[in-house]
Amino acid sequence: GEAGGAARVRLLSGADAVEAANAAATAAAAGGSGTHARAFYSSLTDAVTREGAAMVVPMSDHLCTRGDAVFDTAIIIGGAVYMLEEHLDRLEASASAVGLCLPGGGRTFIRDALLATAAASGVRDGALRYWLSSGPGGFGVARPKRGEGVGVEQQAPGSAFYAVAVEPLALAVPQGVSCAVVPHIPPKPAPFCSIKSTNYLPNVMAVEAGHAAGADYGIFLDAGGFVNEAPTANVAFITRERELVTPRAENVLRGLTLKRVIDLLENDGGAAAEAIGIKRCVYADISPAEAEQAVEAMLLGGGVHVTPVVRWNGNPIGDGEAGPVGRALVELIHDDMTSGPLRTPVEYSLYD
Repeated sequence: GEAGGAARVRLLSGADAVEAANAAATAAAAGGSGTHARAFYSSLTDAVTREGAAMVVPMSDHLCTRGDAVFDTAIIIGGAVYMLEEHLDRLEASASAVGLCLPGGGRTFIRDALLATAAASGVRDGALRYWLSSGPGGFGVARPKRGEGVGVEQQAPGSAFYAVAVEPLALAVPQGVSCAVVPHIPPKPAPFCSIKSTNYLPNVMAVEAGHAAGADYGIFLDAGGFVNEAPTANVAFITRERELVTPRAENVLRGLTLKRVIDLLENDGGAAAEAIGIKRCVYADISPAEAEQAVEAMLLGGGVHVTPVVRWNGNPIGDGEAGPVGRALVELIHDDMTSGPLRTPVEYSLYD
């Protein structure tokens, strides 16, 4: 009889598997999103590699099998990591919220690993993406255990940390983007909405729903029907009263870009806010109807920086073009990213 379909599947040696993986990675990079991984770190080896085929996570890691992991992303711009300490604060908070332990020497261990990954990559403008999981070991739901002893109570919980440096740097879209409300896709409820975990299926579905509606981004609504957030960014509005209004913090992920923008606006007695024409910054419930009546709107996040929103549910926001406040905030955050005090230089000479 005819051979079964399994007959077409090759059995590769270790060396052949690495060669095939490299070829697959090269092909994916050539035809993919244009984002390239330049270096990868794993706490399982405590080493960095530039070899594409070696940028792997064990299949039994609970990051893969159960989504039992938290993550974060920090941009690299002009050879420095932006807001590194703030991103480490958030990673620690996410890890603590779900009971994950930091590996090695804790925060210092992770900080060193991130800066080493950036240095080895040679990336001057890009991003560090990194994950903390409960580690490899089995395919069940219970977390893998480490240490001596037979009883679970005698074992210490494990963890694994992975990081990758990628380029190019995602850029803001100063001319503006479009958004559409996707009420049929519920956002993650508290407390999970404030934990940056790898469970991003609702976010993926919101992106797809936004695209299906003809928009660049889908926008969640919370349980009360108020504007929540975009899949990977916070949202803010400029009202006719010249207030910057953004959804209440307890219902969304506390975005570092949004926080930094508000801090910059309110520093020095609100000098920047006054110069831009913002009377005050407010956290409040915002209905979809109120959102459509805003003078300006914008997305704020590490991937979009500050990007004006010019269309909402197919209708123009304001005059349908990026407004003066949005343009000023784009410049404000760009200046801070490129020459502000929250930059950690990367020592590229370590791996020259």
